Amino acid sequence: MATLRERFLGSILGCAVGDALGAPFEGSSSSAVRSRWGRHVRFHPIPGYPLGQYTDDTQLTLAMMRSICRMQRVDGADIANEFIRLWQTDEIVGAGASCTDAVYAMMDNGKSWEEAGTAEGRAGNGSAMRAAPVGLWNYAHPELIEQDAVTSSIITHRDSRSIAGAIAVAKAVQLCVNADRLDPPAFIEEVSHAVRKTSEPFARWISQLSQLLGTGPSEALPHIYGAGNPDFGPRQPGWITAYVVPTVLGALYFFLRTPHDFIESITEAIGAGGDTDTIGAITGAISGAFNGTSSVPAALIADLKDSSNIIALTEQFYRVAASRQPR
Repeated sequence: MATLRERFLGSILGCAVGDALGAPFEGSSSSAVRSRWGRHVRFHPIPGYPLGQYTDDTQLTLAMMRSICRMQRVDGADIANEFIRLWQTDEIVGAGASCTDAVYAMMDNGKSWEEAGTAEGRAGNGSAMRAAPVGLWNYAHPELIEQDAVTSSIITHRDSRSIAGAIAVAKAVQLCVNADRLDPPAFIEEVSHAVRKTSEPFARWISQLSQLLGTGPSEALPHIYGAGNPDFGPRQPGWITAYVVPTVLGALYFFLRTPHDFIESITEAIGAGGDTDTIGAITGAISGAFNGTSSVPAALIADLKDSSNIIALTEQFYRVAASRQPR
């Protein structure tokens, strides 16, 4: 059984590995991803970057962890400054439009972190993709997940669906990091309940996963691809868009289908196509929180860019989080 420390490491390394595995396939259809995947799970090259490069999903996750370690709370202003630095130094990789718009609203237009996030109607997955640290930080304080997820989300995303997606991912990670076994229907209902106050429709879509778990991807994915009737951007059949609802539903679905198999969950999630780095990152964060760091192949960790720095930061984050909990 994985220790708490191993689950923290598993979640953050799982996020980074899932992100880096999915990044080279972003924008590809499910069939195109599967035709390029090959027989062995390995990092594929991204032109102009080293092998094992992760994207903004992981960069913003690590930025949140740095801030929480320093402030010992989820502090919106400080997290926003961490985000701004990534754009100022041109370190950000593959940044989404909503995150970029919000950062420039703060940098160039002087908006506060509470006001900068994109408004209702732009329900992207950019705050859900970085929500794992909220669940880990509050592993013994589930009552604080909602308020901390809201704080972390509105910096870039103020749409209620995006906020609900961040709450869902944080809650899933919090449940996993504390779980010795998994009851998928009960898990689904706890995640659904966590988002109900923020978005009743999102809560219903999550509840419907209980029925989809009894079906294979070929039957479940058409429902997931179109979930939530997105009102922005093109609706692309055959892949997961950057709309938060199908992204979060897909990650939960693929984790819960094979909860004890990190690689199977990750590869099937990426195989859904589309926003492959983000669904890979979220699925990896949730699966790693449940299974621990030993579930993430050592060869992938070794080839992951900056893996030693990620491990060191996660160890620090774990120590700070553990020290605040009641004994």
